[in-house]
Amino acid sequence: MLWFTFAMGLLIPVAMVACYPVFVHRSHGEPNSWSGYRSPLAMKNTRNWREANRLCGRYWLRWGIGFGLACLLVFVALFASGNRVVGVWETTSLVLAGLGLVAMAVPALLVERRLVEFDASADASTSSAAR
Repeated sequence: MLWFTFAMGLLIPVAMVACYPVFVHRSHGEPNSWSGYRSPLAMKNTRNWREANRLCGRYWLRWGIGFGLACLLVFVALFASGNRVVGVWETTSLVLAGLGLVAMAVPALLVERRLVEFDASADASTSSAAR
C-alpha cells in the first residue's frame, strides 16, 4: 500500500513532464479546440497559439521536474524516518496532489502574462509596419 501512495504522489509531476512532447507538437500546428494550451488569447491567432504552447510546455517540463524531485525528497524522508503508517503516507500523497494542482495552474498564469506582452508587441510592430 505504501508503494501505491508513493506512485500516486508522483503522478502529477510525471504527467506534467509527459505532456511536454504534446505541447511541443502542438506548437507547430494550428489552433484547435481539443488539444494544447487553450485560452482566448492563445487561440486568437496562430502566432499566439505557437508561443503559448511552446511556453506552457517549457514551464510544465521545468515545474514538473522540480516538483517531482521535491515529492521524491518528501517520500525518501518519510521512508528514511521509519514511518510506515499508511494513513500518514496517504495524507502526504493527498497534500502533494493538492500542491501538484497548484504547480499545474501557476504556469498558466505565467503563460497568460507573457502572451499579453507578446500579443502587444506583435500589435505594435504590425501597426508601425502599416505606417
